[in-house]
This record gives sequence, structure tokens and C-alpha cells, in this order.
Amino acid sequence: MRSNHHRLLRAAGFDDIAEVDVTPAFAATAAAWLAETEPYADELARLEPPGAFAQRQADRRGMLAAIHAGLLRRVLLLARTDEGRRRRGIDATAHAREVGRRQERA
Repeated sequence: MRSNHHRLLRAAGFDDIAEVDVTPAFAATAAAWLAETEPYADELARLEPPGAFAQRQADRRGMLAAIHAGLLRRVLLLARTDEGRRRRGIDATAHAREVGRRQERA
């Protein structure tokens, strides 16, 4: 899937794509949602349609299981365009060479 996101960004005119893995923070957040809502399950369940709260908790457990199994990750994609670099005074040609060097090393 990662290559599809990169390919879509490039097709839209972006380059210098960086990917930041935020899976550990996402896992901590999902675990906190689960832990902090569970003590109030009865009260929260009354505020939603029947079964909605239980389904949300099951979804959170499923997300955590998938993260721990290595099946789910969350990333931030950062990308720039030549125009964005020009506005910031960055030489696009030199920048492209540097990006190429970084990709060769990766």
C-alpha cells in the first residue's frame, strides 16, 4: 500500500516524500481509548444506539491486535512540490539531486 500512496503523491506533482511511522503513538492512543472508556461502559452505551459502544470497543481491540500482529500501521506522509521549494528559496535542481542521493542510500 505504501508505494500506492507515494505514486499518488508523485502523480499529483509532489516529491521529496517522507514517511513518518506514528504507529506506536496510535497504539497508545487506541489503548487509552479502550482503557479510559471501559469503566464507564454502561453510561456511555446508554448515550448511543444499541450495540454502538460495544462495537466501538470491539473495533479498538481489533485495531490493537492488528497493530501488535504487525498488520496495521499509521504513518504521516510529508511531501513538497518544486513550487513550494521555490517559494522558500530552495534550488529545485540541487534539491532533486539530494533527494536522489537519499533514495539511493535507502
